[in-house]
Amino acid sequence: MLKWIRSRFESRQDDGHIHNINTNDNLDKLRELTVKFNEHSEIITSVYKALLYGHDACYISDIETYEILWVNNKMIEYHGENLVGKKCYEAFQGLDGPCPFCTNKEIQLNTTYTWVFFNEKLQMRFLIRDRMIEWGDKTVRLEVAIDITGLNVNYGVKY
Repeated sequence: MLKWIRSRFESRQDDGHIHNINTNDNLDKLRELTVKFNEHSEIITSVYKALLYGHDACYISDIETYEILWVNNKMIEYHGENLVGKKCYEAFQGLDGPCPFCTNKEIQLNTTYTWVFFNEKLQMRFLIRDRMIEWGDKTVRLEVAIDITGLNVNYGVKY
């Protein structure tokens, strides 16, 4: 959280005179920006906590290398370990190469690709929502998987 202060500076000019520089005018603008930043920061923190501690499994991976960049607590619970740094196809499916059903070519920014999938390794059925998001200086995959194992859902249907 950013905080602001009011102050003034003195500057001695070449002619020997002392001039006061009042920073209060600019600080009012800075204060307004700081308040907006803090509000957005709280919202972002709230969304992050919802993903991290939520009931749905979430992960972020590099679309080009398949490296897992982030997982939430539910993913750790399902797999018994933190899988960051591993290849998603190895960690989640037990495969030696990219999944034949990988949706990386289907997903894009600002849209969500939704589908149903049965994970053989976990013996669970999921409603999956995939999309690309900006992650620093690159575009990555965000996947949210909702456990629907006990529900009567038409298996294999893509929405």
